Amino acid sequence: MYSYGLRNPEGFAWDARGRMWGADIGHTEWDELNLVSKGRNYGWPSCEGACSTAGTSTPRRPGSRRTGVCPPRSRSSTTPSTSSR
Repeated sequence: MYSYGLRNPEGFAWDARGRMWGADIGHTEWDELNLVSKGRNYGWPSCEGACSTAGTSTPRRPGSRRTGVCPPRSRSSTTPSTSSR
């Protein structure tokens, strides 16, 4: 198993640097965009969205299913752009 703790992975893509990103559909509130790495635990079923449980990885981009709003992104974010323009 490459990684675990993803609830319902919807799709994966690789960026120009060869890193794997995964979109994960949450249970009730949060969907996630994760930078997927070998051996990492992405928290399900203990966590959904941001997680402070020891040994888990916090998603790079959680998004609220209820409001459709993502928390503000810092300037140092490494989330890939979805724009092709």
